[in-house]
Amino acid sequence: MIDYDKAKKFADSLNIQYVETSAKNSINIEQVFKTVVTEIVSIVPSTEPTNTSVNVSSHDKMLKTSSGLC
Repeated sequence: MIDYDKAKKFADSLNIQYVETSAKNSINIEQVFKTVVTEIVSIVPSTEPTNTSVNVSSHDKMLKTSSGLC
């Protein structure tokens, strides 16, 4: 068991949210996943995909390497 006050102070010192959970009793598990996803979505910038392509021509040399197996 983790002391609530110590855990809360530690989370506050890192400027992160603290939520008590229990996988055994299914307490706050869904809330934590939703919170994490919401935080990730807010951090990752939304950008439009670019139309980047890679051209590979047939005259490119292929290098053969030994497998190094004994």
